[in-house]
Amino acid sequence: MNQRPLAYLLTSIALISLPMGVQVLAEDPRPIEVFKLPDCACCKNWIKLLEQEGYSIKVTDLPNVPARDEVRLQHGVPSHLAACHTSIIEGYVVEGHVSPAEIARLLRERPKIKGLFVKGMPKGAPGMEGGEPERYEVIAVDHQGDESVFAVHEP
Repeated sequence: MNQRPLAYLLTSIALISLPMGVQVLAEDPRPIEVFKLPDCACCKNWIKLLEQEGYSIKVTDLPNVPARDEVRLQHGVPSHLAACHTSIIEGYVVEGHVSPAEIARLLRERPKIKGLFVKGMPKGAPGMEGGEPERYEVIAVDHQGDESVFAVHEP
């Protein structure tokens, strides 16, 4: 018996059952570059989550905090929205622990913004699991520096 049609059917069912907007097909991985400090565990956890969603990750480990701050400056990250890692995907800046679902929404909707930002390292955010989750917002910043709430996460 030829196993190929069965494998195709099972793969199709698995892809259909994924939440809309979160799936990234393995045949077309979306590259994302992550700038981080080498020993940051929460950055590594966040990267694993993105890899599980099918993103192709290029990690750039920065030698020190001033180098990380320089990357933020180069990509226009507002200092009051800084987090532990800065990422670039398809021309957008993604700062901090933005969820894979919100990145997928960003890439699907393609708003005219600079990017998405999660300030600091909120407990319960993707990559920051453990402990008592806290409320946090995902902030969209446009090219003029105006901010709006893209998503809210309640504990």
